[in-house]
Amino acid sequence: MSQDHEKYDFYISLGLTKNSSIFNGKSFIFFKGLLRLARKGSMRTGQGGHAYLKAFFHHKKFIALTVFIIKNKMLYSF
Repeated sequence: MSQDHEKYDFYISLGLTKNSSIFNGKSFIFFKGLLRLARKGSMRTGQGGHAYLKAFFHHKKFIALTVFIIKNKMLYSF
């Protein structure tokens, strides 16, 4: 029974690692998209105001980073 349990634990940690790296990659891609928007001259957070909150990429990056952090915490606590 313990060998089955070890195999199960291995696959859970492998899945968490894979998902964590996927979300890390997605957040990097979203960050690159935000940099492109910044080069075009759109509103940035340091310029004051809240226009950046209307940007689609801002929310996607925030969600991707949050999921990445949660998956990482799950992986290391497992």
